[in-house]
Amino acid sequence: KKFNKGKESEIKISLGVNLDKIKKDDGGYFLGVLKNNKKQGLFKVFNDKDVHINYYYFNKDTLMYEGNFDSLNRKNGKWINYWPNGNKKSIGKYIGDKKEKEWIYFYKSGKIQQKGTYIKNKPNGLWEWWYEKGTKRRREEYLNGKENGFVIEYDTIGEIITKGEYFYGEREGEWLYLINDYKEKGEYIGGMKT
Repeated sequence: KKFNKGKESEIKISLGVNLDKIKKDDGGYFLGVLKNNKKQGLFKVFNDKDVHINYYYFNKDTLMYEGNFDSLNRKNGKWINYWPNGNKKSIGKYIGDKKEKEWIYFYKSGKIQQKGTYIKNKPNGLWEWWYEKGTKRRREEYLNGKENGFVIEYDTIGEIITKGEYFYGEREGEWLYLINDYKEKGEYIGGMKT
């Protein structure tokens, strides 16, 4: 829109791009650019009452992510990222462009890869990882983005391969590594072997 002295002008500004309105099954619609009859780029999503509710981003008609932005163009609220096959890649919440609360990450197959909590874009609390077949891979705790607490890592058949403790990002106390016929056991103080 064009304004003159605070009032909207009659003159229309052309950006050289036509926005297409694509109806959804629920009565709402997408508003964005079609390129070669495929959705490309950022689309606004409206409900059946003509209220803007979300943004979708497409690459050659494939949904890549959905979420919302605040007035300063920062990510806010629930966001979902997608693999090219349509399965979810990650689900979580942003506040002011920073990851917050629980986030879940997925393999292309749709199975959970890892999940944990963020506070102001830094991992915090318990984080867990799984192998794609569903067995536990790793478990560790974070405090303000640094490992803090016990960590246990498993191989694909569920045997412990790493076990130890972190104190604010540094290895501390007794650690154990077991990989095939290799075994290492010892103590750390402030991240250094002792």
